[in-house]
Amino acid sequence: DEFFITFKDPSPWIDGANGLLNIHWSCDVEPVWNTSRVHAFVNVSEYHQARNPWVNPAISGVIPFGIDLKHLHCYRVSKQMDTSLYCSSPDRGLEQLLLDWPKIKEHYKVLNLRVTYGMEKIKRFSQGNPQAIAFCNHLEKLMQQPGITWLGELSRNEMAKEYWQAYFWMLPLNRADSELFCLNAVKARVAKAIPVVHKIGALRNTVKEYVPYGRFVAGDVAEVDQAAHAVDPLSWDSVVAQYWIPLFENSLSVKKVA
Repeated sequence: DEFFITFKDPSPWIDGANGLLNIHWSCDVEPVWNTSRVHAFVNVSEYHQARNPWVNPAISGVIPFGIDLKHLHCYRVSKQMDTSLYCSSPDRGLEQLLLDWPKIKEHYKVLNLRVTYGMEKIKRFSQGNPQAIAFCNHLEKLMQQPGITWLGELSRNEMAKEYWQAYFWMLPLNRADSELFCLNAVKARVAKAIPVVHKIGALRNTVKEYVPYGRFVAGDVAEVDQAAHAVDPLSWDSVVAQYWIPLFENSLSVKKVA
């Protein structure tokens, strides 16, 4: 093959695969493996690259994810000043947000929280794991508080509207490695939802101005301007033009010279 790209799974390289140009597109913090056959190791953020420090710097690079900007703008709706949105995996901070909700409501009387995610799907995929099922049931009980609406699993079109109508996008991230890029952060940013986050992990690369979550819980909505290293939201066409095509061209040029 002229271009051989693996996404997430490096086993072809480990098993001896080879092409004219070999690219591994990572989306994980990976254990050490033999990258001698790989010409480019693609990380999705600067944070992600730092979490794969064992990769030879000569082949390690960063290419951000793109988003479908056209689709997102097609479903634009009016901003709702009293609405906040949590739309990440429940294990990434939803419990903290729900436990803090009574305190939050003391400061923001009319604020509502809309929560999206397929909890039933998580239960099915947990293969009967009692801890996972108990965690989901625990969250469902916490979501019965006043001002919280659990929307469950939404379609792509419905989700686009949620980004636009949310005044705050919330993610009290509880583990840095849980977000190696965060598409939700980028889409919420395009939709001008104010991030209320623990700015750790790749949120440092995909979130610009934000309200620190702890301050928000205490009643402070002042935004902090920490825009360094925050990538611009890009369409997939732009990502291909700015990153992938130059990667192909430069890598092939180097190989021809070699």
